[in-house]
Amino acid sequence: MTTICQKVYASSMAFIPKRKNRPIARPLPKIAAQHKDRKTTIIAAYKTGAYNQREIGAHYQLHPTTVEVILRKNKNS
Repeated sequence: MTTICQKVYASSMAFIPKRKNRPIARPLPKIAAQHKDRKTTIIAAYKTGAYNQREIGAHYQLHPTTVEVILRKNKNS
């Protein structure tokens, strides 16, 4: 019986929009307070999964492409 419940739960999760399924975001200023510069803050905020490149760019008044370049250059961080 539990396997049927697990299958139903797994299939119902597929219909939840990605935006609704994201974790609760810590405010960007709090994330920024924990890091020494903007670049590491951007990387940390993106890694939380709570912010996308557009939201981070809007906060720092950067174009989303600029945020993408920062993340791409530091994807090993």
